[in-house]
Amino acid sequence: MKELTFPDIKVSSGRAVIVPSAKTQRNTFSGTTTVFDNGTDFWRERVQLPFTKGDEAFALDNLLTELRGPVNGVWLKDWNYKARGDWDGTLVVDGANQEGTQLALRGGAVSKTIAKVGDRFQLGKRAHQLTADATTDGSGDVVVSFEPQLKVIPTDGQAIITDNPMTLYRWMNSDSRPQFDKYRRVLRGIDLLFEEA
Repeated sequence: MKELTFPDIKVSSGRAVIVPSAKTQRNTFSGTTTVFDNGTDFWRERVQLPFTKGDEAFALDNLLTELRGPVNGVWLKDWNYKARGDWDGTLVVDGANQEGTQLALRGGAVSKTIAKVGDRFQLGKRAHQLTADATTDGSGDVVVSFEPQLKVIPTDGQAIITDNPMTLYRWMNSDSRPQFDKYRRVLRGIDLLFEEA
């Protein structure tokens, strides 16, 4: 899969959300409900623009051509996201073989709440959203709790990205590709749906 970058154009609406994978099944005989959770929650993002023109329109059109529907991937940020904490320090993974929805980190500012619930970080090709405030200890170490769970086990010392965390996505609604106006070089009514690659 080729990994592409979204062009630097003004987006009117772009919001990433975590989609839970858990499903329920109700037993009509006993009246009980069973929850099935396979831990494969994923990110979904909708990007909307009323229109774009000129070089921006051509850049977006070229990206959509290169994506080839869901064949290739594109790195997207959440245009509506703003961190509440400052992620003070140079944070890296502290220890090998970590998995799940908690991660030990080192290199943070000492004895400080460095990130707030809802803040995000990127590890590998996926963003993660904190489910609790992150407060370091006297050594600058912290265990962060987040969703969705890790897809890939990180290596000891691997850096996390806290400035504009991104996720690698696939384009899911290529059947509704925006088209240029007949005589003007303008793309209108752009509504693109992406799901985590």
